[in-house]
Amino acid sequence: MTLVAVNPRRPHFGADLTILSLQPESAKAEVDFQYNRIRVCDIWKSRASVGAAQQTDALDEALLSACLARKPRG
Repeated sequence: MTLVAVNPRRPHFGADLTILSLQPESAKAEVDFQYNRIRVCDIWKSRASVGAAQQTDALDEALLSACLARKPRG
């Protein structure tokens, strides 16, 4: 599966990765493309969900805010 990254707070960011293997608590992936660096809290979606979604900006912002609130500072 190929995933694309979005981040509502980083409009000039883009990345694609291919999932190589999955485990219950982790995954291995290969970065196929990135424009600017991938960061913790970037949101990954399938191409189908990105193409089908019309009003996901509010949900993406909520997911990003929740992730940043849990992210250790330092």
